[in-house]
Amino acid sequence: GLVPVKGQEEWLKRYEFLQQFLKESRQFGAQRRASEALAVSMAMKNMATKAGFADVTRLTLAMETQLVKSYAVFFEKKEAEGVSLSLSVDEYGRASITAGKDGKTLKSVPARLKKNEYYLQLKEVYTKLKEQYSRTVKMFEQAMEEREAYRYEELQALCENPVTRPVVQSLVFIGAEREESAGSPAIGFLKAEGLYDWEDKCTHPEGEE
Repeated sequence: GLVPVKGQEEWLKRYEFLQQFLKESRQFGAQRRASEALAVSMAMKNMATKAGFADVTRLTLAMETQLVKSYAVFFEKKEAEGVSLSLSVDEYGRASITAGKDGKTLKSVPARLKKNEYYLQLKEVYTKLKEQYSRTVKMFEQAMEEREAYRYEELQALCENPVTRPVVQSLVFIGAEREESAGSPAIGFLKAEGLYDWEDKCTHPEGEE
């Protein structure tokens, strides 16, 4: 995490490497898992500092958003052996591989494509999107326990990601209290325009956490 980098793409490669390293450590015993988890935690802290982020959470938010952007081409249909293949994400953030032929969606990917080079690429990205969803859920569970504060712009950036958007928009957010503000802070679900409360009233927390 402290080694100099040449460009923005290098941060993303390191982030993916660390997440994969952490995932692979699950196959070992408890002592080694704890040791490798600590190593990843320290590397992430060093990366956040080196890359100019306030903390690991902000680094994670930025990297997860960049990951999906790098996979954009896989969301477009591409033909492989007469079958169109693409990635899709449903309203709950769950990724899937979609196959179609003659304008109709197939129930599953044909068996003959299971070793197709492009299908294998799709499958790899599909797995990464599933892991991203799990990381996002875990991150916000921890954020709730620690009462982590986010800026409105940071959350809106996450809503541009089809995988993390459902997680963010399913949570109830509480606006930061300001001494100069009268009344209670805004509470509600996050949408593009702001926070919507139970009466469907919108409050735009511009410049607030």
